Amino acid sequence: MRIGIIAAMEKEVKYFKSMMNDLKEVKKQHLTFYVGKINNNEIILVVSGIGKVSSGIIVATMVNTFDNIDRIINVGVSGGNARYVERGDVVIGVNYSYADVDCRALDDYPFGRIFGFPKMFDCDQLMLDLVKNKGKLSNFKLGTILTGDKFFIDDNEINQINDLYFSDYQAMAFDMESTALAQAAYCYQIPFIAIRAISDVIGVENQSDVYYDYVEIACKKANDILLLLLESF
Repeated sequence: MRIGIIAAMEKEVKYFKSMMNDLKEVKKQHLTFYVGKINNNEIILVVSGIGKVSSGIIVATMVNTFDNIDRIINVGVSGGNARYVERGDVVIGVNYSYADVDCRALDDYPFGRIFGFPKMFDCDQLMLDLVKNKGKLSNFKLGTILTGDKFFIDDNEINQINDLYFSDYQAMAFDMESTALAQAAYCYQIPFIAIRAISDVIGVENQSDVYYDYVEIACKKANDILLLLLESF
């Protein structure tokens, strides 16, 4: 199976990259793709850069550089919603939407939805079932991931977003890439899932310091779940 692995930052896949065999580099424009193997799967690993635009660019570049991508997996860290998670938890996104898209003034679209697309992008059920069967639910949590082009620091803001627009979901994690990656994968009809470890809980005192103190540990936690999933292919 040929699997694309995407992270926003190098540190989010540093450990995972060290586990790849037969590693080689493929340069494309400003990007470096790392091609190798894990458990007989061909892995195409790339660091996209932060934000929604970078996420769309990376999926388009990946699928136009490498043929027959079977799955795309996003791995990294995220801010967490204190209602549902603690620092160190790993969240697997069951569905994804935007925390900063508002087209309600035009044609009464619901908050979070872009014209021509669903409000929620669902993860690939096969990968979700595989990781659930392989691991234990105590190792991770299943919930909604919301994406916006900001580092979320206000718990009142995210709770308002959750309560007003996503009350039927458990918005556990807020990041800057997952939904954009899910949307791009949706366009190319490639199954997608995101694995995010909570590096910081949104709204805690000195949140940025907490992030920097814990981010390396959180990256390793997300990588461990990713490796667990890949054992199932």
